[in-house]
Amino acid sequence: MMCVDHVGGIGSSISELRRVWLDAGFFVTEPEVLMAVDPVTHQHASLGQPSCHVIFEHGKIELTAV
Repeated sequence: MMCVDHVGGIGSSISELRRVWLDAGFFVTEPEVLMAVDPVTHQHASLGQPSCHVIFEHGKIELTAV
């Protein structure tokens, strides 16, 4: 049986995305900047893309601002 781990929502403002879901009564994590690891230097680098999650018992919705 296959199941979906998460789906995503994209917008221009992470605070606005988060506010909409909070106002609807959902639990939403605090935003954090997504990071990547450089495969050569192994240093962490910001992707310049904040993200937070709407958490459910099974799965989540990832909200990302670009």
